[in-house]
Amino acid sequence: VKTEGIFAIGGQPVAYCSAGAHYSYTKAALVVGLGSNNMVEIPMDSRGRMRADLLQKRVAEDLAAGKKPFFVGATAGTTVMGAFDDIEALREVCDKFGLWLHVDGAWGGAVLLSPKYKKALLSGVDKADSFCWNPHKMVGAPLQCSIFTHNKGHGL
Repeated sequence: VKTEGIFAIGGQPVAYCSAGAHYSYTKAALVVGLGSNNMVEIPMDSRGRMRADLLQKRVAEDLAAGKKPFFVGATAGTTVMGAFDDIEALREVCDKFGLWLHVDGAWGGAVLLSPKYKKALLSGVDKADSFCWNPHKMVGAPLQCSIFTHNKGHGL
């Protein structure tokens, strides 16, 4: 169960995130029984962003292998590099294959408050299926707090 997940009996569900994404994606895969092998890490470009071209290639390969891709976890501010994935490019891949796009803005979500940097770093976030943000990390909230939003209409 730890590596193959409880769904290995037939049609493995598969989720994707960048190799620079927070470890909580893999932890979540373990908690729900998906299995660490089914949380696929997609390589990053030189700026630390998930490569949408390699995501598209991997999703197609997994479909051909009979797997069931369902989720892409984008990152808005990676822990190590502070990188922001290209949300618009990932949205295109998700639309092509019918995948849920989540944006983890736990670290970089505060960019939403900046008219100057929001468009440059979070372009397309309004088309994500879900988004999370931890204001205590960058806004100076005195207590730990988190915000999670979702919208089936692909708008936040």
